[in-house]
Amino acid sequence: MASSTTAAADHRHHLHNLTITPASRLEKITGPTLRASCYHHQCIGKLAEGLVATAYADDGVIEAVELPGRRAWFIGTQWHPEDTAADDPAQAALFEAFVGAVS
Repeated sequence: MASSTTAAADHRHHLHNLTITPASRLEKITGPTLRASCYHHQCIGKLAEGLVATAYADDGVIEAVELPGRRAWFIGTQWHPEDTAADDPAQAALFEAFVGAVS
């Protein structure tokens, strides 16, 4: 799925649905969909070498990336999982996975 750089303005102070790439590390942690809290006014237009997009908003904006093929744990999010982790088990699971990886 291609990213959309023009849709980023709609991601400020916004809760929206994300679709997670099947079999990605993120999908194994959170499941296939999320409701995400966003504040960004810019979005990814081109991925750096090695990065793979693993979550998309309904408008095509990339909301998460991973660096596969590495032993290190790497998930980058463009949303704010800390905003809803207290009430959303999928967001809390992301923090739990990170703590488990670095412990």
